[in-house]
Amino acid sequence: MLSVVVNSFNPEAVVLGGALAEAEPLVAAVRGVLYERCLPMATSELTITAATSGADAGLLGAGHAAVRELAAGGRPMPLAGAAARCPLPTAP
Repeated sequence: MLSVVVNSFNPEAVVLGGALAEAEPLVAAVRGVLYERCLPMATSELTITAATSGADAGLLGAGHAAVRELAAGGRPMPLAGAAARCPLPTAP
């Protein structure tokens, strides 16, 4: 599935986060599979690394993208469907 994303969007980097990022052998395995299954043009300048922020990488990336969109004059997208009905967790 990740190879489809790389072939379709041709990103500059793939950053793996969470538990996967903490195990270098798994990062190396993902790297090998991506280079094997993706088009050479899509991987010629592709960097595949582990996130340095651990399990919070996805949350930090989403927050950064939201701030960047708002700073560019965009509007936040309203939650729709099931996501709007899910309560946010509260701090203990």
